[in-house]
Amino acid sequence: MQAPSNSSGLELVGEYAGKFRSWRWKNVVFFGWATSICTPGAEAYATLMDSLSKSTRPGKLSAIHLVAKNLTLPELEPRAIVTEVLRVHGEQLACVGAVVEGTGFWLSAMRSFTTGLLALSARPFEMRMHGELDELLAWFPQAHKRRTGVELGSAELRQHLETARAWCQHGAAAHDPRDPAP
Repeated sequence: MQAPSNSSGLELVGEYAGKFRSWRWKNVVFFGWATSICTPGAEAYATLMDSLSKSTRPGKLSAIHLVAKNLTLPELEPRAIVTEVLRVHGEQLACVGAVVEGTGFWLSAMRSFTTGLLALSARPFEMRMHGELDELLAWFPQAHKRRTGVELGSAELRQHLETARAWCQHGAAAHDPRDPAP
């Protein structure tokens, strides 16, 4: 699924059944996760990463994942697929940031899940998990520039992060002005 980009350059590049949606801006891809990933969703994510990776070569691509609050952890099969995606595309990834807003045991479980993915992927990319957008914004633009040479405007990056976060919070019911007209 590709839609024309708007004036800010944000382009809708994929979606799976209201579970996740992805956008691209420059050499950054944003993933909004409204529900827990299932096997078909993980397969759709893998296919999308293959396509994005090919379209970015020979350069590097960075990714930002925004996760809705209180999702259940994925089952083993989707976890294995995501781990394989990180392994296969790790050399082309510059930075991976995740914003997982939440508290308590759930947040601790999500952090453990993410740590496990990273350990299994043998990653050459830089990755950080954050609890708030501001934490990610304090790290990501500089890390991305250092690893790719591409400068990101902080105001534009925040706007794009807010778009993805709003979609996560409201899922398929969210209206995104960048979506093509029905």
